[in-house]
Amino acid sequence: MQIALTDYGARLVSALVPDKNGDLIDVILGFDSIQGYLSAVEPYHGATAGRYCNRIAKGKFSLEGKEYTLAQNNGTNSLHGGIEGFHTRVWDRQVSFNKLVNFYYVSPDGEEGFPGELKTTVTYELTNFNEIIIRFRAISDAPTVLNLTKSCLFQP
Repeated sequence: MQIALTDYGARLVSALVPDKNGDLIDVILGFDSIQGYLSAVEPYHGATAGRYCNRIAKGKFSLEGKEYTLAQNNGTNSLHGGIEGFHTRVWDRQVSFNKLVNFYYVSPDGEEGFPGELKTTVTYELTNFNEIIIRFRAISDAPTVLNLTKSCLFQP
């Protein structure tokens, strides 16, 4: 098994797995170039969605008695971190061994309306059992909301 990653959105762009004949086939739906990801109608292919995966109704939430207004990109809602969510960011990266990659992104206080500076790490590990393990870690310097996830579309 082989996987391919990009620092644009800390995304998984390919997973080559053996078919019944042992031939490698790509099971991830995506694009052949960065231009495809930049111009996609569905911009989350394989990306890390955040700061907040899913919709925040009317682009507003309250935390510790204070109301925050977020960028709205799904009608009146904030979807997957807003207009310039984590899926649009270029992440720093570090390859450790040949089966472990760490991506790092620092989201400044106020980015897309979210409070607190948020330091995020996404780790991809390809195991000897052909598993892809994805780990998230995030630390904020202030109370904030957070809901990270991956967006992967698999083809049969």
